[in-house]
Amino acid sequence: MSRNISLAGKSTDSQARLWDILRQCKSRKKAVTSRQLSRLTGINEREVRSLIADLRRDGYPIASAVNAPYGYFIPVDRAEARECQGHLYSRIQEIGITARALDRAFGEHLPGRQMILDLFEREESKDEGLKGAS
Repeated sequence: MSRNISLAGKSTDSQARLWDILRQCKSRKKAVTSRQLSRLTGINEREVRSLIADLRRDGYPIASAVNAPYGYFIPVDRAEARECQGHLYSRIQEIGITARALDRAFGEHLPGRQMILDLFEREESKDEGLKGAS
């Protein structure tokens, strides 16, 4: 993956500073933690995470690792991207389980939310079927 992505449009100075650092962190081996980014930019850790979420929503391919080496990075290949996707989908599933438990415990369901939960449940079933077929 040798895309040269630059920050364009309505970015803030803080986003630009973060992106300048992150775009140099190509590969998981060069992952940088939110604490390190905070020290390098002078932005508090909570705001660093929020700005990274904004950049991700804007389409920047910022991955994260939950096992050492921890932190944020730009994936260099499909395997690095898939590893991050795997832990993100796992988190979605866990959040869905918690939401359903609250639904059951309190006998309430927020309208429109079930569709989102069902969507991920179907995707997981499809993925499991593909794994079994190979």
